[in-house]
Amino acid sequence: MLSLGTYPATSLKAARSNRAGMHTALEGRRDPAAERRAERASSANTFESIAREWLGKQPFAPKTMQKAVWTFEDLLFPYIGSRPISALTAPELLGVFRRLERRGKHETAHRAKQRVGQVVRYAIATGRAERDPTADLRGALAPVVVTNRAAITDPREVAQLLRALHGYRGHPVVEAALKFAPLVFSPRRASRR
Repeated sequence: MLSLGTYPATSLKAARSNRAGMHTALEGRRDPAAERRAERASSANTFESIAREWLGKQPFAPKTMQKAVWTFEDLLFPYIGSRPISALTAPELLGVFRRLERRGKHETAHRAKQRVGQVVRYAIATGRAERDPTADLRGALAPVVVTNRAAITDPREVAQLLRALHGYRGHPVVEAALKFAPLVFSPRRASRR
């Protein structure tokens, strides 16, 4: 049994037309009820719907949640949000991430790949996907450029750093943390890193 619409939103003429279409489908050995169920299931298994479900289960801090929502809403949903999660491919995802790289957003591209991977792994765990295409993208994105800072080894430079830390004026919590850090610094622990 299928609903053909509600009265008065669906006219009698439209309901009869829908019924005739369903009879034609049945004569052609197609099941309109099964087709409707498949259509509903495919809309529930889109990347966007599963990502929103996954996001709702995360205990993120408000700022982290805001960044995650921004990543999905602005960077991912416009390109892959309506796609069934099981149909996502590595080349398709790479195109989305490369779009970010072309804008110079290398770290954002890596973060977006991480978020897509988390959502796909959630879909695999809930039985809505078979495999994670982001695993095939290892090494495909440009690496994030990291700038290493040299360690201070000259005692005069250490003294200058301590004076700068003591002279910092800003948020009281940051001020206290900067003044406290040199007191608990352990050279042995730092050398093991």
